[in-house]
Amino acid sequence: TRADETGRKAKRAAVAAFQSAEETDRKAETAAIAGDDAISAAAKVTGILAGRVDEAGREAKQVAATGFLTAGRIRKKAEAADIAGDEAILDAAKALHQLVSRAEELAKVAEAASDAATKSSESARMAAEAAMKAAGEEAAAKAEEARRSAEEVGLKAEAAALQAGQVAEAAVRIAEEADNKAETAAKQATEAAELATHSVKEASATRAEEMQKTAEEAIERAKEVSTGVSAVTEADAIRSERIAKLAQKAVEAAIKEAVTSGNLVDKTTASAKDNREETRKNPSVSTAEKANEAGEKAKTAAAAAYRSTEELKRKAETAAMAAGEAIDAASRLSGTVANRVKNAGEKSMDTTATGMKTAD
Repeated sequence: TRADETGRKAKRAAVAAFQSAEETDRKAETAAIAGDDAISAAAKVTGILAGRVDEAGREAKQVAATGFLTAGRIRKKAEAADIAGDEAILDAAKALHQLVSRAEELAKVAEAASDAATKSSESARMAAEAAMKAAGEEAAAKAEEARRSAEEVGLKAEAAALQAGQVAEAAVRIAEEADNKAETAAKQATEAAELATHSVKEASATRAEEMQKTAEEAIERAKEVSTGVSAVTEADAIRSERIAKLAQKAVEAAIKEAVTSGNLVDKTTASAKDNREETRKNPSVSTAEKANEAGEKAKTAAAAAYRSTEELKRKAETAAMAAGEAIDAASRLSGTVANRVKNAGEKSMDTTATGMKTAD
């Protein structure tokens, strides 16, 4: 059926997603190696360029770590798309089987009613013939009455057969509608998986390649420079402190948003499961529509949660970088300012860890 074909498309999309996850892993490993090379090159020189090379190397390693996380998320989404395709095919098949079974039962009832009417008509005809032979006009009148009774029974049987046929046609229509809805749901799951795979694959690969090129260029420039002096001033440290605090607040707000989105996903998912179970127990156009509507709400909530999770991870990564800069700046100073900047960096780092845990 079309639902089976669409379900298979969803499973093929899941395979493509797994492949893209492997590709993302490979490029992330390349970016990590480039980051290590940049950090190693920076350690051999001093000055402003050394700081830039080291920063580029660390950023490349951070992107590599993000690439690994992204690959993991792609695998999870591929598994979800694969499961969604299987469930769509299974639900459509079960609903169609139930409705076809019901139509067969109604057809058997109609056939039994028709057989009973035929037997009754034959009995009435035989009784009429015997009565006409035995009792003349009175018997003929009774025979006529019996004939009319037989005709009424036949009409009732025809009506019952017609009604059974109409019910069977309605059952077929319901089955077709359920099949179409299952096909639509599977198609949407396929498209969502393909879109997520395509978008994440392009973004991760492009970013990893850019960071790799930046690190390689920085290494080449580091080899050409052997002198330079860099000092962290209190003004730089205070600026790092302010940036770390702002990043911390952004992560805290993103955590609240992600938690809210996660709760909504739990609620809509439970509703979708309940409606799907009701459709299995009582298949009809109404229950199928309710199940489809609940599924759409669950998908919308899942998309919003995915976006808020991505935003949380992005802000957490930015906060981690800001925290690292603040801690590094504090390590080059001493006194009250150094302690204050270090404290701000450590708090931002703790909030970053909480954000990453919440996103996962």
